[in-house]
Amino acid sequence: MPETEQRQYRAFISYSHADTGWARWLHRKLEGFRIDADLVGRETAMGPIPKTLRPVFRDRDEFTAGDALAEQTRAALDASAAVILLASPASAKSAYVNEEIRLFKARHPDRPVIPIILDGLPGDPERDCFPPAAVHEVTPDGTVTDVPVAILAADVREAGDGRNLALAKVIARLLGLQTDVVYRRSERERQVRQRRWLAGLAGLTIILSGLTVWAEINRRDAVVQRGIAEDQRAIADERRKEAERNFAIAKRGADALVFDIAQGLRNVEGMQTATVAKILGRAEEVIGDLVEGAGGNAELKRSQAAMLTEFSTTYALQGDSERQRETAQKALSIMQDLARADPGAPDGQRDLSVGYEALGMAHYATGNLPAALENFRASLAIREPLAAAAPDDTDWQRTLMVSHDKIANVLIAQGDIAASLESYRASHAIMERLAKREPGNTRWQRDLSVSQNRLGEIFLSQGRLDLALQNFTAALDIRKRLYDAFPDNAEWVRDLSASYGRVATVFLSAGRNTEALENFTAARDITRRLTSIDPGNALWQRDLSVAHNRVGEVSLAMGDGAKAARNYHEALAIRERLSKADPNNTGWRRDLSASLINVADVKAAGRDYAGAQEVLERALEIRQQLVRIDAGNSGWQDDLSLSHEKIGHILVARGDHPGAIAQYEAAMAIRERLAAAEPQNAHRQAALAASLGQLGQMQLGRGDRAEALRLFRKGRSIIAPLARRTGQRQWLAYLQNFDKDIAALERQN
Repeated sequence: MPETEQRQYRAFISYSHADTGWARWLHRKLEGFRIDADLVGRETAMGPIPKTLRPVFRDRDEFTAGDALAEQTRAALDASAAVILLASPASAKSAYVNEEIRLFKARHPDRPVIPIILDGLPGDPERDCFPPAAVHEVTPDGTVTDVPVAILAADVREAGDGRNLALAKVIARLLGLQTDVVYRRSERERQVRQRRWLAGLAGLTIILSGLTVWAEINRRDAVVQRGIAEDQRAIADERRKEAERNFAIAKRGADALVFDIAQGLRNVEGMQTATVAKILGRAEEVIGDLVEGAGGNAELKRSQAAMLTEFSTTYALQGDSERQRETAQKALSIMQDLARADPGAPDGQRDLSVGYEALGMAHYATGNLPAALENFRASLAIREPLAAAAPDDTDWQRTLMVSHDKIANVLIAQGDIAASLESYRASHAIMERLAKREPGNTRWQRDLSVSQNRLGEIFLSQGRLDLALQNFTAALDIRKRLYDAFPDNAEWVRDLSASYGRVATVFLSAGRNTEALENFTAARDITRRLTSIDPGNALWQRDLSVAHNRVGEVSLAMGDGAKAARNYHEALAIRERLSKADPNNTGWRRDLSASLINVADVKAAGRDYAGAQEVLERALEIRQQLVRIDAGNSGWQDDLSLSHEKIGHILVARGDHPGAIAQYEAAMAIRERLAAAEPQNAHRQAALAASLGQLGQMQLGRGDRAEALRLFRKGRSIIAPLARRTGQRQWLAYLQNFDKDIAALERQN
């Protein structure tokens, strides 16, 4: 049976940040694509055709500085049946995109990489759209060779396939079908929907044209009234009022129809962006004509601005970032004109704040963070006095909270953690007031817990454990109440487990093992309850294995080997099942090796050295396989060095000193390479110093005092500046041991 049946994700979208709008468009199109019932279950080269293409992985938020991909991203690559490459000059230059393609091709040569060209020219020195790993063969060890490979790509540009055909090509590859099968079916559906929307646009045109007539009647009646006799003015006034009533009725209908079109187009599959632009562009023209015909009526201009804001959102979801920005800018310009004409009108100021926010979102989508921040702050500056003037208006308060959150998100993206903390604090204060005002509003209570966790994570990253614990505990208290009220709500069950884990992590960092164990145990028990709701959910099962391991780690540190063993074996059993069900998932295999290490630790603590060595060698074999798959994965290299080190410890306990030295040397060789590659990484340097100390002790045991002294001095030269700079207790202990050993050897000499 094809391997793709076991994949968690139908596809992984690999793209440059500059192409975020396209990535959102493709993600929405794929996850919303409706597969005809007669195709579902048909066997193809990609496995049986599913009912839906969901889920598709698209996430760049967890990327951090440096060349390595986040572990979550690696796991998502392993769990994907295919990678879709959004090819453009930006992605051709992106180290992240190249790394994703390189790793995927090395680990999973039997799974397809599906390119879709957004811009650029393949092979052009200036505007190439493919990263090196896409156009060359990649060996199993991850080496990108000079051997070229043929690329057959879809092309979204109108001069190429156009969006519809390009999308059909991608979907056909994902399903294992011929392109024309997908394209013919989607075209028929698209044409039906397009006719429906065009009919709606025709109706809109008629209604708005009628509005223009009513506006002209109003204008003429006003002119006539100025010149008529007093006895006729009452009749004319009644005619004007009737015209205004009809005008208001028609305007409400037009507003509703335009908003329906703008919002409805967001959910229509197979609709070309050009067609969406045509429909919305025509509506925009008619609205503009209406405003002009009505002499710049303020109410109509306000409706026009609101509709343009809606259109901007629709363009955003279509992946058309440029039209999103242009339309948001038009809306903001109208709102600014209205605000200048009547600066004291609260509604006009509210609209203006919405306009700034919409333009900020457009800039954020294209990666223009300074412009996004400028517009979000302009929106906030308007909302603050309005919200202060209406402290009991929950809509205003929540709107203000959203502004603070958006600013904080941009600041985090810019790396300004201190400033982001202030924005999150402001947002949290609002959320706290709202939740206190309506304690029965469960969604607000849950939002408050999220806000507290946000603050806690920032404090934890800063090492401010007391404040981190304070916020994590407050979030935990809320989630306990929600869980007690709704114990079958899976979202809140998982929330509660996560909160126990956060609190436990702070206790563990503070050396308070008893409290850490208590909270890790609670997290484990809640997670076990979660897996009973959906036993087939692999990620929840993995959560449970992590919870068991955390309980085991703290139990072993506290000397309770039996409890540690029970939890470690529970975790191992889960991970063995996951790895067996999905043997090509490297994330599951790495988890399995970690569980084997834990079990070996318990055996070693119980002096079962032979059993510990057997289990450690099994973990070593898994880690060697992983490194062969991706030699550039520093995390996996680090895992491998730890396996060698642990086997060395066991061999020392068993009296096999030559074997132990060989293992320690293997660990040190890996750590030397890692430390040389990351000279600023203190943990890499400290690990190398530890290896030098271990080997020094072994050489001392063999009677080679000169070699031992050399190794100790080298280790000390590495650890001394780290210990002095950071004051970290473990590293200070390393330094003291080196000093003691060096002094003893120098006295003997």
